[in-house]
Amino acid sequence: MTDDVYVTLAEDYVSKSRLGTYEQCPFKFKLHYVDGITVPPNKFMLRGLAVHDFMENFHANVKIRKEGLYIKLPEGVSEEVLGHVKNVIGFEKKRWEKSLEKDYPLKYFKPVMVETKVHNHDDKLFGIVDRVHLNYDDELVVLDLKTGKYNSKNYDYYRQELAFYKKLLDGSLLLKKPVKYGAIYFSGSDTLIMESVSSQQVAILTQRIKEFRKNVMRQKFAPRPSILCKWCGYKEHCNVNHFD
Repeated sequence: MTDDVYVTLAEDYVSKSRLGTYEQCPFKFKLHYVDGITVPPNKFMLRGLAVHDFMENFHANVKIRKEGLYIKLPEGVSEEVLGHVKNVIGFEKKRWEKSLEKDYPLKYFKPVMVETKVHNHDDKLFGIVDRVHLNYDDELVVLDLKTGKYNSKNYDYYRQELAFYKKLLDGSLLLKKPVKYGAIYFSGSDTLIMESVSSQQVAILTQRIKEFRKNVMRQKFAPRPSILCKWCGYKEHCNVNHFD
């Protein structure tokens, strides 16, 4: 592998996934993004794909009737996925009921953006945005779906994910004004968190991206053992302690 490959990778567009993978384990990042080694999706990834697919198509399939919302449940999915789907439907019903308090409810219920590939060319960022909505004060909210359960210990991590989406969208010029709020809905625990994304969080993110680019350029790919090694799909390519 020539040094040019690492220079190109360091200067390439950064996604939330790339940044997160490197910070979780630089060696895992190298195996995937440098060596091109792929692993089959695990059950958590498959669950996430199924629930994301339902949420992505929700507004295309939902019927709005006088008595409320109506949408068919997906067929051929596991009971676990069905539980997540029912939570998503409940979440959307609450949003619709709140929207009815406004003069133009569809304006606030229907998303501005759904499952969209976004590029910020100035900052060289890219990613897929689950949703963007208008809140009830006409401010933009970026919404991310997670199929896990909310964990208060990870709140700083969640804030940084929302900062990434704000930086990505604000630099993309796809929206008429900046994103003000970030939100995450956890279908595993039926939990919604939302807050204003601060300039401080964006500044922290910017520094993380700078460090990431510098470390990739310097080819710093040492393994970073943690409890997460137990579920890593790259275990067979790594000889460190996997915490089994």
